[in-house]
Formats: sequence, structure tokens, C-alpha cells
Amino acid sequence: MLGLLVLVLFTTPVAFALSNPIPGIGIVVKKNRPPAPSRVINTDKEGKFSIQLEEGEIELVIPMEQVQKVVNEILKSANPTGVSQFDGSGIELTLENNSLEVKGKRKNGNTFIIDKQTSSLVVTIPKGGIKLAGTLNWDSSVKVGKAERKGWDGVVKGGSKGITEGGLK
Repeated sequence: MLGLLVLVLFTTPVAFALSNPIPGIGIVVKKNRPPAPSRVINTDKEGKFSIQLEEGEIELVIPMEQVQKVVNEILKSANPTGVSQFDGSGIELTLENNSLEVKGKRKNGNTFIIDKQTSSLVVTIPKGGIKLAGTLNWDSSVKVGKAERKGWDGVVKGGSKGITEGGLK
């Protein structure tokens, strides 16, 4: 039995452990046929969201400025003396219903990469409507850049030329 447990642990994809939920993000839901108003659904503390939708094409828009702020707060709380800066890469949206038609860059299965420029997915809701649910995550295996800081002399320093993960050299 122990051998089976060890086998499961070592064969589980590493990406699973690197996926971090993003709480408190207001995802904008736009119906692609006006005059329907946009709605906002917030991710919970586990990055999950859920909304009942009617048939038709909708666009899920992820507010990247808000995502960057939240992820940077997470990074800072994990390492208060660090200067890592999240650049918007590695954002993923996993939908619970894998039979939906989705226009977007698929990572695998029902997980989609949220491009930091367009920051949206288009989903076709089938006849009769559905409860659309999913999770907004950040793949922490995506490299995080170093924030630039001014040294005591006022010169901007960054990368390996003046800033370490723990702060100024």
C-alpha cells in the first residue's frame, strides 16, 4: 500500500502544486448581444466563482490590474522583505463544465490561459442556460520578475545589479 502511495505522489503532475487561487477578483460577464448589461462575479477565497447564465455567447473579462495587485499582495505576504513583482503571466481559468464551446488558448482539459493583453475568454452557453462555475488561478511556476527600487543614491537598480530576492544588496 505504501508503494502505491509513493507512486501516486511521484507521478502526480507538478503543475497541480503550483496552481494558486486568486481571491477577490471581480470577473466581468458581458453578453455579446446588447442590450444585456454586464454583470460582475467575484472569486471567493479559493478563487472560485459561479453564475447562472442564459443561452448565448458571453465574454468573461479578467481585470488584470486587479489581478496584479492581488498577486503582488500574496507575494509580499509570503516574503515581506522580497521585491518580486508579478507581471500578469500565468493566469489560468478552469471551467467546471468541460463540454462548453470556448474561444481561448487552452492549456489542457478545461483550463485556459488568460492572456495579459486581451484578458478574456468567450464562452457559448447552450440552450436552456447553465450554471457557469470555475476557478481563477495563478501558475506560480511562471517566472516572476524583480521590481525595480531606488537605492540610497537614487539610482534605479534591478535584477542582479542591485536587488536580491530579500531586498537591496
